[in-house]
Amino acid sequence: MRPSAFSDDASLPVEVSFHLYDQINSGFVLIAALFYLLNLFKLIKDKEIKGISKISIGFFSLWNVWTLFFFIKISEYWWTIGAYVVVAILNIAYITLMIKYTRNND
Repeated sequence: MRPSAFSDDASLPVEVSFHLYDQINSGFVLIAALFYLLNLFKLIKDKEIKGISKISIGFFSLWNVWTLFFFIKISEYWWTIGAYVVVAILNIAYITLMIKYTRNND
C-alpha cells in the first residue's frame, strides 16, 4: 500500500520518483549499516562501553526495528526492507555485546 501521490516532483512520474527516493533512502540506510559495523568492531576490540549513551543506543535500535516493520507493511521494495534488515541485525548484535561487556566490567 504505497502512497499514490508521493511525488512532488512534476518532472517525474509518481512511480519513478518513488523508486528513486526509496533507493536513495536505502542507500543512506546501508551507509548507516557500515557505520554500525565499524562501531560493532570497535566494541568487540575494546570489550567495554565508553563515551556513548546506552539510552540513545536503545532508542535508535528500537526505532530501527519499528522502521523495519513499518517498511515491510507499506513497501514491496526489497532493497528498502533488506537495508533495514541489515541495520536491525547489527543493532541487535551491538546491544547484545553492549550488555555482555557491561556485565563483565561491573
